[in-house]
Amino acid sequence: DHGPDEAAQRWAAQAGLSDGVHFLGQLPRDRAMEELAGAVALVHPSLEESFGLVLVEAMARRVPVIAGRASGAVPWVCRDGAAGSLVDVTSPAALAGAMSAVLAGDDAVRQQVEAGYDHARREFTLDRVAAGYEEVYERARGGRR
Repeated sequence: DHGPDEAAQRWAAQAGLSDGVHFLGQLPRDRAMEELAGAVALVHPSLEESFGLVLVEAMARRVPVIAGRASGAVPWVCRDGAAGSLVDVTSPAALAGAMSAVLAGDDAVRQQVEAGYDHARREFTLDRVAAGYEEVYERARGGRR
């Protein structure tokens, strides 16, 4: 219900909160990645996340990331705030402050974007992830072949 003329948009319009907001709804992956590439920021207000691939996808496209400082693996993915703004996602004021910093072109945000891009391109490549799995499997096997 987050697409055009669906429940979320109707609620936001009724509350006077829909100006400048695009309600896209469910999208095929390729279209979602196109939208992400053109985004001003990725605001990820999840309370819990086991990894957060969308965070890495945003970083790899130089999209500023705003996410939860206590949301499972999110701080690890965002290098404890070096690669994305980590906030209390239960606080509208904290989310709004981080979004305002993005819109203001804050120097710290620009540094996070570049650090996030480098982090995503260095740490989350297919070769790097596969090597990590192989290492874990080897340790689990006791180093035996």
